[in-house]
Amino acid sequence: MDILKKNDFIVKHSGVKHFERDLELFQKHCPNSTLHRDLRRVNTFNKVTLSKQILYELLDKVTPDVIFDNRKPADAAEPPPPTPPKAQQKTVQKHPQSEPSKKKPSTKSSPA
Repeated sequence: MDILKKNDFIVKHSGVKHFERDLELFQKHCPNSTLHRDLRRVNTFNKVTLSKQILYELLDKVTPDVIFDNRKPADAAEPPPPTPPKAQQKTVQKHPQSEPSKKKPSTKSSPA
């Protein structure tokens, strides 16, 4: 893949949304990369930049289709099981409790 196509792919498909999945693929295919040092200190501020760097290095090792397949959730191939109908539940309405009357503290002093 040439640099222009690689750059277009990175601009369109990088981001925090798929960071964890891309990171798993990166660790699998690029175990000796120097980028691992920076990934130890990942935070919300540098996550977007690291996402782009991960994709750049991944595109040297794998095709974009492999990246897209890795981003799909594992359970996407299987439809979710049907949920059983919920039984009707009786709703109990709670009445607001009246506030207890506030008594003023006694100002009378006890005889000494």
